[in-house]
Amino acid sequence: MAHSLKELSASLREAIQRGAAFTVGIEHDPYPVSGVLVGGDRILTASHLVGDGETGVHLPEGGTVTAKTVARDEPHDLALLR
Repeated sequence: MAHSLKELSASLREAIQRGAAFTVGIEHDPYPVSGVLVGGDRILTASHLVGDGETGVHLPEGGTVTAKTVARDEPHDLALLR
């Protein structure tokens, strides 16, 4: 059983590291929220968390950029930032 737990732990660690490469932080009051890089300069996040203007985005490698909401899917609570 201990061997199985070590394998599970290693698998989870690998999955988290892969996912972290595509996860961004989005500035939102009163606390930051997350989004997912979905190709190039596009970010998918929850629509209710972002406004229509520009917002700061913290990239996985440590940089910060400004993104603007370019599309919304309100029924599914999704927003696309670019």
